[in-house]
Amino acid sequence: MADEYPTLLHSEQMSLVQLFVPAEVAHDTVAELGELGNVQFKDLNPTINPFQRSFVGEIRRIDEMARRVRFFATQIQKEKDVIPIRPLYDSAPLITVGPRAAQTIDDLDVTLAEHELRLLKMNDSYQTLSERTRELQEARHVLRETAQFFDKAQGQQSTIRSSFDESMTTPLLFHEERDTLQYTLQFVTGTIERSRVPIFERVLWRVLRGNLYMNHTDIEEPFVDPATGEETRKNVFIIFAHGDALLSKIRKVAESMGATLYPIDANADRRADSLRDVTNRLEDIQTVLFNTGTNRRSELVRLGENLRIWQDVVRKEKLIYETLNLFNYDVRRKTLIAEGWVPTRDITNIQIALRHATEESGTSVPPILHELRTSKTPPTFFRTNKFTIGFQTIMDSYGTAKYQETNPGLFAVATFPFLFAVMFGDIGHGFILFSFALYMILSERKLARKELDEASISAQFFFGRYIILLMGMFSMYTGLMYNDIFSRSLHIWQSGWNFATSTNSTSVTGTNTGNVYPFGLDPGWHGADNMLVFTNSYKMKMSIVLGVTHMTFALCLQLPNHIRFKRPVDIYANFIPQMIFLQSIFGYLALCILYKWSVDWSKSTLAPPSLLNMLIAMFLSPGTIKPELRLYPGQGVVQVVLLLLAAVCVPWLLIMKPYITWKEMKRIEGLQGQGYSGLVEGPRDEPDDVLEAEEEGNGRAIAEAAADEEHEHHDFGEVVIHQVIHTIEFCLGCISHTASYLRLWALSLAHAQLSEVLWSMTLEKALHPKNLFGWGLSAFLHALRLHWVEANSKHFEGGGHSTKIPAMPAATASATATPSPASLKAAAAAPSDAVAALLVADQAARTSAAQSFAATAQKEGPSALTSAGFPSAVLAALADKKSPAAREAAADAIVQLVNAGAIKAIEPIFVSSGIYAALLEAFADKIANARTAAVEAVRSFVAAMNPWATGLLLPALLHEIKTAGKWQVKTGALVVLNQLVVSAPSQTARLTPDIVPVLAEAIWDTKADVKKAARDSLTKATALVSNKDIERFIPALIKALINPVEEVPGTIALLSATTFVTEVDSPTLSLMVPLLSRGLNEKLTATKRKVAVIVDNMAKLVDSEVTVRPFLPKLLPGLIKVETTIGDPEARSVVQRAIKTLRQVGKVPEGDGSDLPPLKFAEGPALAQSLVSVYKKLGNANFPANDVTTVYVAALAANLVNAKNFDVPQWDALAPFLTFVAASPDSISVTHEWVVRSAVEGDEEEQEEDTEEGEDLCNCQFSLAYGAKILLNTATLRLKRGHRYGLCGKNGTGKSTLMRAITNGQVEGFPSPDEVRTFYVEHDIDGSEESTSVLEFILADKRILAEKQEVIDTLASVGFSDERQKHAIGSLSGGWKMKLALARAMLFKADILLLDEPTNHLDVVNVAWLENYLTSLKTCTSIIVSHDSGFLNNTITDVLHLNRFKLRTYRGNLEAFVAKVPEAKSYYTLEAAEDYKFKLPDPPMLEGVKTKEKSLLKMRKVGFQYPTQPVQQLYDITLQVSLSSRVAVLGPNGSGKSTLVKLLIGDMEQNKGGEIWKHPNLVIGYVAQHAFHHIDHHLDKTPLEYMLWRYQTGEDLEEMSKATRQISEEEAQKMKDGSIVIVEGQKRIIDEIIARKKLKQSYEYEVSFKALSSSENIWISRDELIKRGFEKKVLEVDTREAQRLGLLRPLVRREIEKHFADFGLEPEFVSHNTMRGLSGGQKVKIVLGAATWRRPHVICLDEPTNYLDRESLAALIEALKVFEGGVLVITHNRDFSESLCKEVWAMRDGRLEASGHNWVEGQGSGPRIDKADGEEEVQYDAMGNKIEVKKQKKLTASEARKAKKDRIARRKRGEEVFTDEEL
Repeated sequence: MADEYPTLLHSEQMSLVQLFVPAEVAHDTVAELGELGNVQFKDLNPTINPFQRSFVGEIRRIDEMARRVRFFATQIQKEKDVIPIRPLYDSAPLITVGPRAAQTIDDLDVTLAEHELRLLKMNDSYQTLSERTRELQEARHVLRETAQFFDKAQGQQSTIRSSFDESMTTPLLFHEERDTLQYTLQFVTGTIERSRVPIFERVLWRVLRGNLYMNHTDIEEPFVDPATGEETRKNVFIIFAHGDALLSKIRKVAESMGATLYPIDANADRRADSLRDVTNRLEDIQTVLFNTGTNRRSELVRLGENLRIWQDVVRKEKLIYETLNLFNYDVRRKTLIAEGWVPTRDITNIQIALRHATEESGTSVPPILHELRTSKTPPTFFRTNKFTIGFQTIMDSYGTAKYQETNPGLFAVATFPFLFAVMFGDIGHGFILFSFALYMILSERKLARKELDEASISAQFFFGRYIILLMGMFSMYTGLMYNDIFSRSLHIWQSGWNFATSTNSTSVTGTNTGNVYPFGLDPGWHGADNMLVFTNSYKMKMSIVLGVTHMTFALCLQLPNHIRFKRPVDIYANFIPQMIFLQSIFGYLALCILYKWSVDWSKSTLAPPSLLNMLIAMFLSPGTIKPELRLYPGQGVVQVVLLLLAAVCVPWLLIMKPYITWKEMKRIEGLQGQGYSGLVEGPRDEPDDVLEAEEEGNGRAIAEAAADEEHEHHDFGEVVIHQVIHTIEFCLGCISHTASYLRLWALSLAHAQLSEVLWSMTLEKALHPKNLFGWGLSAFLHALRLHWVEANSKHFEGGGHSTKIPAMPAATASATATPSPASLKAAAAAPSDAVAALLVADQAARTSAAQSFAATAQKEGPSALTSAGFPSAVLAALADKKSPAAREAAADAIVQLVNAGAIKAIEPIFVSSGIYAALLEAFADKIANARTAAVEAVRSFVAAMNPWATGLLLPALLHEIKTAGKWQVKTGALVVLNQLVVSAPSQTARLTPDIVPVLAEAIWDTKADVKKAARDSLTKATALVSNKDIERFIPALIKALINPVEEVPGTIALLSATTFVTEVDSPTLSLMVPLLSRGLNEKLTATKRKVAVIVDNMAKLVDSEVTVRPFLPKLLPGLIKVETTIGDPEARSVVQRAIKTLRQVGKVPEGDGSDLPPLKFAEGPALAQSLVSVYKKLGNANFPANDVTTVYVAALAANLVNAKNFDVPQWDALAPFLTFVAASPDSISVTHEWVVRSAVEGDEEEQEEDTEEGEDLCNCQFSLAYGAKILLNTATLRLKRGHRYGLCGKNGTGKSTLMRAITNGQVEGFPSPDEVRTFYVEHDIDGSEESTSVLEFILADKRILAEKQEVIDTLASVGFSDERQKHAIGSLSGGWKMKLALARAMLFKADILLLDEPTNHLDVVNVAWLENYLTSLKTCTSIIVSHDSGFLNNTITDVLHLNRFKLRTYRGNLEAFVAKVPEAKSYYTLEAAEDYKFKLPDPPMLEGVKTKEKSLLKMRKVGFQYPTQPVQQLYDITLQVSLSSRVAVLGPNGSGKSTLVKLLIGDMEQNKGGEIWKHPNLVIGYVAQHAFHHIDHHLDKTPLEYMLWRYQTGEDLEEMSKATRQISEEEAQKMKDGSIVIVEGQKRIIDEIIARKKLKQSYEYEVSFKALSSSENIWISRDELIKRGFEKKVLEVDTREAQRLGLLRPLVRREIEKHFADFGLEPEFVSHNTMRGLSGGQKVKIVLGAATWRRPHVICLDEPTNYLDRESLAALIEALKVFEGGVLVITHNRDFSESLCKEVWAMRDGRLEASGHNWVEGQGSGPRIDKADGEEEVQYDAMGNKIEVKKQKKLTASEARKAKKDRIARRKRGEEVFTDEEL
C-alpha cells in the first residue's frame, strides 16, 4: 500500500517522523515547514506549564507586537473617513528568515513601538485639543446667551423685581430699599446636559428655597466626546442669587450634576471683549486641531500601508514560536527534538525544505529527520484542491473518517448537488445559481484579494462557489426534467395531449394523441386541474426510488472498508444480511414503482394498484393478494419469499458475528493453555533496523508508540450488546430513512407551488434574492441531512482524528505561488552564461563580464538582452528575498552595463520589462548593501540615459516620494530626482509643475531623513527656475513652503513689491502657485489683495494658455471666492482685474477652471505610426511598429514634440536606437525626415491665396540643408516682379544660407541665370585689391553689362565724385565699400537682388538713400535680410517667413506681419535669451591705477594722413580713455572713425604730429569692421589651434604684426646710433633689453651689452631708452613682464575651452572642429574670444552690428554693461549706443567733438578699485603654473622706525635705497 498513489477515495498514508533541529536554525526550519503546511507536530512537553516553556519570552514579545498592530487597526477603523489599507498581496514582504531575521523582528518591534508612541501622543494631543475646543465652544455659547439674556432683561427689570415680591419666594432677609437689589445680585453661568436640566432645577429650588432666578437655553449643535465619540446635547444656564453662601451652594450643586461653570463678567464691554478673545482663541485652536488631525490621519495612512504585512508577520511569528514550544529541548546538545505526522509522499519535500532552511540561515549543521515505526493510528489527512475542499468540508462536519477508510466526500461531489437539485428543480432558478457561482469562479483571483471576513455570508458563498456551480447545473437539469422554468413550461417537443379549443364547458378533458414526450414532464400537464395529483404521485415515487438507490450505494461502501481492513467476518455477518434485508422490502418497493410506471394501464384489464396498500398487505397477509392490489402474476409467492428472507436476516445479524467472535476467543485461550504466546501480550523480536534506530535515538519514540498501541480487548457481552444495537438501528433505520427521502418530494412540490403563486403575483418577487436564498437554503440543509444521516449511517465508521496543522497567514499561501529562491537562482542562471556571470557575487567578475556582454548589447541592442534572458534574470534575482547577495548583484549588473557603454540597449526595456519598478521596490531592502546598489543602479542609469526619457521615469519617482510606506524608498527616489536635476536640467525644469507639489508635501514627512532630503531636492529643483524676477526670492519661497504660517505673508509682501518683466513659464508658476493659493486663504484683506496683484502681473507675462491652464484650478476658484467675500471695494476691484486677466490668458470665459478639457499633447503611438510612415517612404515597408525599441523611441519623440524642440542634433540622438530595429535606411536620414514630419504635422497654416496679378519671376518647391542641419523641407518660393520681400526668421533658420544657395544655383526649380538675372549683394570687397581704384574695380568685373560712362554716372549717383572714383579701394571706409557694392549691383541690372544686411556700415543718411533707391525699383525684385526693423518696415512689400522648415509668404510690411505673427516681434527686439549669455573676463589691476577715472590712454593734438591720399584725415585729435569709459564713436561714412580707432590700438602711427600715450601694461581687445579678417588665414585650424598659435609666445602675434610693433629702417638706424653707452670710461654697445623694475613713478630696464657677460649688465631708465630709439623694444619687455606678473592666462586646453564657453561656444567646436566648417555666428564668437583672451582693460568694437545678430548683440550689451574695463564702440545703431554708452565722440570732417566725457588728471575722485588688505589674486604664468606670491608682513610702528633708520644709514654710505611708496 505504500507505493499506492493517493486519491480522495482514501486518506493519505501518514508517517511518524522525528526531527533533531539545531537551535540556531529552529526558527527558519519551522518557518519552512509552515510554508509547506503538511506537518502535524506532537506536543512533547505535555506536563510542562505553558508559562514555563522555552519560548514563552518570544511569544510574549510577539503578543505585545500583535497588541500594537491591533491597536493600529482599531484606530484606523474608528476613523470616520475611510483610511486605505494596502492589501497583503500588494505589500512588500518582510523577510523574517535568514541571518538577519532577528534584526528584522527587532526593527519591526522598534518601528511598532515608535508608531504606537507617536500615535498615542497624537491621540492625547487631539483629545486634549478637542476638549479644549469643546470648552471654548461652550464658553462662546455661554457668553452669547448671557449677552442675549441681559439684552432682553434691559426692558424687563420690573418683571424680574416682582418675582421677589411673591410671598412664597421672598427671602428671609428682606431689604426695603428696592433700588439696591440690582447691585447686590450676582449670577453663575455654565452648561449642563439637557437631560439633567429638570432635576437640576428642582434640586436648586429645594436647596435654595426659591432664592434664585434661573434661565436656560438650548445649544443647537451637539458636542462630541473625543474619547468615546458620543454626542451630547447641552443647555446654557444663568442663575441669579444674592450672597456668597447661595452662590457657593449653586456651584456645588452644579458640579455634582456634571455641569461646567464659566466665570462671566457683569460688564457688557468686558463680556464683549471676552467673546472676541474666546472666538480668536477658538479659531487658533481649531487650526491647530485641524493640523493635528491631518498629521494623525497621515500617520494612520502610513500605518495602513503596512498594517496587513505587520499582521501577517506577527501571526506567523506567533505560530512559529508556539510550534517550537511543542519541541523538547536537549540542553546538552543544544538541539530541539520534535515528532510529528507527515504524508509519506511529502517526506522528500520536507527534507528539501530542511536543507534550504539550513542554507539560508548560513549554518553548517542541518536538521536530521528520521521516519519512525509505530502501530499508533495516524491522523486522517485528505489532500484537496479548491474544487473538492467544499464537498470534503461538508463530510468532515459530520465526522472525521477513520484512517484509510473509504471517503464519502468523493461521491458527494455528484450526489450532493443532485439531491439538492431534485428539491430545487427549476431551470430559471438553477441558472441564477449557476451564473452567480460562475461569476465568483471567473473573478476568484480578484475576490480572493478582498480579504473577506471568514464569518461573513459572502465569504461562505465564495468558499462554496464550486458547490453552488454544480447545484445550479443539476438544478437546470432537473428543471428540464420537471419542465419547469419559473413555474412555466417549455414546449420543446410536441405534447402528447390535445385539448379542444371550442367548448362551452368550464373544463376540458385532454385527449391522448399517442405521442410520447421524449424527455421530462409533458407540458400538457401544466395548467391542468389534476396536475397537482399527478406530480404529487410522480415525485413521491421518484423520491422513494432515489432514496433506496442512494442507501443501497452507501451500503455498498461497506465492502471496500471490510476488504481494506481485512475483516471478512463483517462481510458475511453484516454486509450480506443488511443488503438482503434492505432489498427484500424497500428494493422490492422501488422495483414495483418502476414496473408500475412501465405498464400501460389503459390497455390492461387490471386497475393500477396502490403500492402503499400493497406493501402494507404484504406484511399483514403474506401470500394473499387482493384483486385491487394485484400488480403482476405470481406476486404472492414472490412476496412470501422476500418476507422470509427479511425475517432470516434479522437473527443472522444478531447471532452470526457474536458467535464467530466467541469461537475465536475460545481458540486463543486454547493456544495459550498449550504454552503459545499471545498475539498481543509478551515480548516480540524487533527487527535489526528498529534496534539500530533505537541506538541512534529513536528508542524513546518507539517505546512511546508501543505503549500507545491500540488493541481492542472486548468482553463477549459487550460484543453481543453492540451487535444487538447495531441490528435494531439498521432495521428500523431502513424504514425511517426511506421515509426521510420523501422530503425530496415534499420540498420539490413546495418549491413548485410557491413559484407558481409568486409568479401569479409578480415575477419580481419570485426572482427576489431573499426568496431564492430561502428556498435554496432549505433544499441545501435537507440534502445535507440525507448525506449525514440516511447515507453515512450505512457505511461510515468515523472515529478518526483529523490532521491539525497550524494555518500560516495569507502571505504564506500567496508565497506558494511565487517561485522559490532556489528556482529563482536557477532561472537567473538558465538564460545564458553571460547573464549568469553578471549576477555572480564577485564584483570584479561582474565588471569583466559586463565589458564583454556590453559589446554584444551595443551591436544588437535590447534584443541581445532579452534573448539572453537578462530582464527576467534581474527581476528574479531582485525578487530573491532569501539571498541579499543576489539582489545586490542584480542591481550592480545594471551599473556595470551602464558604465560599460550599454546604456542604449538597456533604455528601451528598463521601464517596460519591470526592472525600474523592481529597483524602486528594492530601495526599501533591509540589507544596506542591496539597498545602496539599487539606488546607485537607478542613479547611474538616469545619469547616462537620453535626457528626454525624464518624463517616462519621473511619475514613478514622484509616486514613491508621495506614497511609499518605507522612508528608504523616499530617500532613494529623492537621490534619483537630484540626479535628474543635474543630468537633464531643461527636461526636469519643464516638469517642475509635477515635482514641486510632491516635494512641498514631502518636506513635512515625519521621518527626519526624508524631510532633510526633500528640502535639499526642493532647493535644487527650484534652482532650475530661470525667471530673473523671482530668482532672488527662491529661498524665501522655499521657506514659505516649509513654514507657511510664519513665512507666507512676508513672502507675498516681498513679491508684491516686485515688477515682473520676464516671461512667466511653467516652472515659475509651479513655484509661485502654492504660495499664492495659500495666500488666498490668509485672513488679512491686504494679503489677499497683494496676491491678486501678483497674479495679475504674472498672468500678463504668460505666453499661452497651455502654460497657465494646469494652474487655473488652483488659483481661479480661490480668487472667485475672495471676490464674493472680500469687503473692501478697492481690493475687490483688484481681485476682479486678476480674475479677468486669468480668464483672458487661459481662455476660460466662464467657470472656475476646474472642468477644463484636457490639453492635447503628442503621444507615443502616433509618433510610432509617423516613424513607420517615414521608413515606408524611404523604402523599408516592414519596420515593426510594436517593437519595444520603437515604442521607446516614439515616447522620446513625443516628449521632444511636446517641448516644441525640433533641433536636429536632439533628434539625431534617437538614431542609435533605430539602428537596433532596422539597419536600413540610414537612421540619421530617418531622424531628419522624422523631425521635419513631426514639426509640420498639426501645424499647417493655410497659405494666403495669391490672387495678385503680375509676372512670376519664380514659383518653385525645394528643400535645403546646411551640413547635417535641415533648414527647409518641401518649401514653396514664389516671387513677383517689382516686389520687395523681407526674409525673416529666428537666428539659425538659414536666411543667409538660402540666399547663397539661390546665388550658387542650389535651389531646385529656381530660374537659371539665363532666364532671370540674380545678384547677391554682400560686403565682399576685401583687401586683396587695395591699390585698385574704384572705377577700375567696377570696370574689371565681367558681370557688369554697362559702358564706362554709364559706370561713371552710376558711381556719381551713389556719392562717388570724380576725385573719389580715383581713390584706391583700400582707402575706403566700411560704409563706402558697402555703397560700392550697391553701385555694382545697380550696374548688374538684375531681375532679383539678394541683399544680406545691406545697412551694415551705412550711416543714417546712406540708409535713407538705400530705402529710396529700393522703393524706386519697379521692375526689380528684392529679397532683403536685415536686422534693422525700421529699414525693413519702410522698404518691403511682402514677408517671407522661415519657420518650422517651411517658407510662408505674408503680404504687407513688417508691422502687418508682426500683427499676424506676434512671436516674430522677438526677431527684432534687442533682448537676450535667458539661456544665451556672454561673459567678458574682468581685467587685472594696473600698477598706479587706483580708480576707474585714471587715464590709461591719451591722445594730444594727433593728426594723420593716408600716404595715398592728398587730404589729411585727422586733425588735432585729443581724447582720453579710462576703465570707466563707455564711448560711442559716431559719424558719417568716411569721417575717420575707423582710422581713429586704428591709431588708438596701434594698427597705425600718427604722422601729422601729436602724442599718443598708453599705460605700459595696458591690454586692448579689438574686433575690426570685417570681423573675420582676424581668422581668414587660419580657417583650417581648430579654434584651440588658432589660440595656441596666436599666443604661443605669451604675446599676441596679431598685435606684434601691428605697425606700432614693427621696426622701420629709420627706427633701426636710430637704435643703432643710440646703442652706444659710456660706462666707466669704456664704450659699450647695447645688445638686448632683458628685464624691468620699478623706478619711482616709472621703470628702469636691465640691458646687456655685446661681447660682455651678464655681470656687466646695467639698469637704464625708460625715458633714456626711448630717447635712444628703443621704444618698441621697451614695449616687448613690458609685454613679457605683464606675462610674468600673471596678467596673462595659462595657455592650456582646459582654460581655452572654459574661456570660449563664456561666449556660448561648446568645447566640441573649440577642440575638434576646424573654423572653416563653423557658422558665421560661431566664427564671431571665436573672434570675440580671441580678442578678450588677454583680459583686456579696454575693448574696442568697430561696427559690431555688422557681424552680430540681434540676440548675440543683446548678449554682448549685457556683458559690456557689467564689464569692469573701458569700452569703445563704432556704430550707427542707435539702440546699441543708447543702451550702453554715456560718452560720445562725434567725428566730422576729421575732427573730434567729445561730449558726456569725464576726463581727469591723476586718479580722479572716483571710488578706489585697488584691492583691500589681505586679498590676493591667484596668478599663473604662460605655461599654466601657479605663481606663488608671498604676502609681506605688515610692520609695527617700532619696526617701521627701525627700517627707516636703516635706510638713512645705507643712503649715507652711498647705496640707492627706495621704499615701495617711493617706487
